[in-house]
Amino acid sequence: MTVNNFAKTIVFTPPSPQTTGTSIVVVDASVFPNPSVTGNFYAVISPYAEEPSLENAEIVLVTAIVMNTLTIVRQQQSTPAREVKAGDVIFQSLTNSSK
Repeated sequence: MTVNNFAKTIVFTPPSPQTTGTSIVVVDASVFPNPSVTGNFYAVISPYAEEPSLENAEIVLVTAIVMNTLTIVRQQQSTPAREVKAGDVIFQSLTNSSK
């Protein structure tokens, strides 16, 4: 797994439905490593102006990126699905399952 320093962007179009959808459009996916080259990676989605916590954030696994569209696997590492909204922040993160 490759980690890009400070890899963070904004959700432009949330998944549909917002708590179970697996495709998300972001403002700038170029900040993230390419999963097809370097492997899947974990990311955290949380409200823009809030510190991520167990109450307001979800860990996802990013498995593909095409242009600015990310394919994600939801509810990773026992985090509950949350209602992802336009304007939320998504950032690459090391987690206790990162390899």
